[in-house]
Amino acid sequence: MCVLPVIYIFSFKSHSFPTHHIIMYLSWHNILLLILIIASFSFTLSCDVGFEFFGSESCSPCRTGTYGGGTANDDQCASCGVNPQLTSLAGSTDVGACTCNLGFGLSGSLGSFSCTQCNPGTFGPNSGAANACSDCSSTSVSVAGAGSCSSCEDGTAPNEPHSKCAVCAAGTYSAAADATCQDCGADTVSSPGSVECDPCNDNYDPNGDSSSCVLSCGAGLKNNARVDGCDSCPGGQVSGVSESTCSACSTHFAPNGDSSACVLSCGAGLKNNAGADGCDSCPGGQVSGASESTCSSCSTHFAPNGDSSACVLSCGAGLKNNDDEEPTGCLVCPVGKYSGAADTTCSDCGANQVAPPQASSCSTCNAGQEPNGDLSSCANCGAGKFATAEQAACHNCSPGKFSAALAATGDLTCQVCGDGKISGAAGEFLYSTAQHSTAQHRHST
Repeated sequence: MCVLPVIYIFSFKSHSFPTHHIIMYLSWHNILLLILIIASFSFTLSCDVGFEFFGSESCSPCRTGTYGGGTANDDQCASCGVNPQLTSLAGSTDVGACTCNLGFGLSGSLGSFSCTQCNPGTFGPNSGAANACSDCSSTSVSVAGAGSCSSCEDGTAPNEPHSKCAVCAAGTYSAAADATCQDCGADTVSSPGSVECDPCNDNYDPNGDSSSCVLSCGAGLKNNARVDGCDSCPGGQVSGVSESTCSACSTHFAPNGDSSACVLSCGAGLKNNAGADGCDSCPGGQVSGASESTCSSCSTHFAPNGDSSACVLSCGAGLKNNDDEEPTGCLVCPVGKYSGAADTTCSDCGANQVAPPQASSCSTCNAGQEPNGDLSSCANCGAGKFATAEQAACHNCSPGKFSAALAATGDLTCQVCGDGKISGAAGEFLYSTAQHSTAQHRHST
């Protein structure tokens, strides 16, 4: 009696017979048993979402790599995909739970997911359906297929693909926050793998790769005898920044300001030639100082000194310095005085000599002449007077003689007075003793 209802129930489920056809053949006490069997059968055939029917009496969580289950008509969990790196947590309820294993990135769409190994410098975190490979931070690295990135230690930094930490080279450094090895600053050095740079002492500079400090005396200096310090170059010698000894400059060359190099320096009275690699003398009337490369003309009343290194006051002929102590200009020599081209003062003319203003020399008066009152020019001797070439002034004719000639050059022009006549002291007045009157009056103007 008990078997028949079960058979009919299975038949019902398989062939969809109407229920009332079955029940009409059952007794009432079997009806109750049928109800219990149907309820028990419905419970064992349905699982919750995230579970699947396992065996004949229980539900199990969806296995890793699957999802879903728990529906009335489909109690089996679905696979995330055929890629072996696709996975999901046990008991996953939907396709959104499908992801890739660590070190792989998820791509594709629902139902056709694919996992690709992450490249060096990236990582696959296995977190969610959108877990594409992500770049490592600027200070971390990873190998291919990594699930996470590793930070670099001090003194190292990520290489270009961020696949490994590279030791910082000499002359560079890095600290925890540095994404790259930083260059050491000026006058500092470092060894490989340094976290900071060290400064060089005075007279020391970084070597070629900035790995250590080496003695470098610098411009105008040389290594001393112990080669552990520096001395200044002797006068007239130079040394470059990277040189350890000093060298003398060639002719017409001299050290520059810091004695780092020789520069053309023609010296006093010279100028650079057209090619600026040699020297020429300054033209007449021009000068140049020891450190000058060109010549310049002197101003009026100034002239080159002995070595043409500077202009000095030179008033010239007929002039004198305006001040014997501190001359600043020139004055004209007065009448009766003179000065030569190189003279600084005026000199008096000699006996029987005259000079006009600004005279460069004095003139000697000719025979029959004498200097005028201010010694500016020569005047002819008047009547009754004469002057020879050796005499400095006109002389009167002797008493008892007279002369009517002007500019007489000797006493031969003086004549004896006739009977009854006399001459004045100047030999120019003639008197007749018979008439006691002036017979003749002669004089020079």
